[in-house]
Amino acid sequence: MPQLRHVLLPLFLCCANAVGAQAQATLHLQLAHRIHPGDALPSAIGNVAQLTVTDDGAVFVAEQKPARVTLYDRNGEFDRVVMAPGEGPGEVRDASIAAQGNAVLVYDNALTRLTWLSSDGKVVGSRRMDAYTIGGAIYLTRDGRAIVDASMPNPAWNGGFLRAGRSGPIDSVVWSHPATEDLTIEWRWPHGVLKARTPFAPDGVETVDPAGHLVIGGSKRSQWVVVDGHDTITRVSFPDHAVRIPTKERDSVWTAWFSHLPKLPDIDKVVRKDLIPTTLPPWVTFNVDQAGRWWIGRPLSNGALGSWDVVSDGKVIGHIAVPTAIVRATNGRPLMVFGSQFVALMHEDESGEPWIGVYRIVR
Repeated sequence: MPQLRHVLLPLFLCCANAVGAQAQATLHLQLAHRIHPGDALPSAIGNVAQLTVTDDGAVFVAEQKPARVTLYDRNGEFDRVVMAPGEGPGEVRDASIAAQGNAVLVYDNALTRLTWLSSDGKVVGSRRMDAYTIGGAIYLTRDGRAIVDASMPNPAWNGGFLRAGRSGPIDSVVWSHPATEDLTIEWRWPHGVLKARTPFAPDGVETVDPAGHLVIGGSKRSQWVVVDGHDTITRVSFPDHAVRIPTKERDSVWTAWFSHLPKLPDIDKVVRKDLIPTTLPPWVTFNVDQAGRWWIGRPLSNGALGSWDVVSDGKVIGHIAVPTAIVRATNGRPLMVFGSQFVALMHEDESGEPWIGVYRIVR
């Protein structure tokens, strides 16, 4: 049974101090190379779950159905299938992936197995994680520890990570994240419950930085707290300005979103447009790169990701526009990953074919 380290964070008590004036932009993205997957296996890609990028600019791609992990080298050329479908050593059934520097981590939710890879895709370590986990985002810290989203329901907390090295004990980090801090909406009626990331209402953030610190925040404000164990390391806050959503944009986005909901009885009487936000959320995505910089995604008028504020040591050091639209994975998350030297983003060409842009972070 993992040893628990309790981190209880009622976010409504975490009133952050505003940081000083924002610095002028000092960063931009420069396209280093494009990855154009082939037309047939093994170089073709599909059902992509996650990407990761190394300090060398190589990109690892985790796919589902069939489950596998592929490697594209620092020039954007297909190298090989690193982990093929299966249950044996070095194989996967349901892969999530992360990197730190030139080290790569794969977690297999179906097999509850962690696998550490070198930058050229060789297995350098593996172990079972003997606890039920929900997969999703995983993290690799600078000291080589794996941190994986975990399902640990308890009245005292509603979120948790499992943490493990290549050997030794597995422990847990847990926290409380009040739903009132998020813009996510929940509808209840006699026929069921629908809780969803509705238009203009993103989920909050619970992520990990390269040092293994928990970063947590609600989506109602640009406000985050960084925690190590029981200790709060820092709080960061930026001013938010309410921007009203144009009526045509709100109507269009709502119609498209509602059309994809399950056709449940009376759903149109409960899930109503007048209950969604009328102003843009302060942020729509939040990521921490392998160097420890924060990438705060700011929205366009339709609620889609339009740009990032890049933050270091609590101060904005760059404002970067999204180069072109980013493809979303089946879980709805944009397919993008932030390394220390490179950013990898999945796009589509005019014919709908996927390609991956590998961008150098330039000062």
